[in-house]
Amino acid sequence: RPATAAEAGIEAKKQFLPITIIEDGYVSKDNLRKAGKDAAWLDRVLTQRKTSRKETLLLTVDKSDHIMWIPRGDGE
Repeated sequence: RPATAAEAGIEAKKQFLPITIIEDGYVSKDNLRKAGKDAAWLDRVLTQRKTSRKETLLLTVDKSDHIMWIPRGDGE
């Protein structure tokens, strides 16, 4: 069997699954709550990126607060 990271002396970074907050301009209030965030947090994130909900194709956040934002492409 292959060695585990620990057996190989490698410290693996913790990884977290992202939670989708905005998909195709639609905000999931349930997912916002599950992520422990609120509308004020979302507004700050969008303001920092100088964008809006309608201009967002995808916005996710994970438990380490890593945010991924993908804007809508032209023609959408």
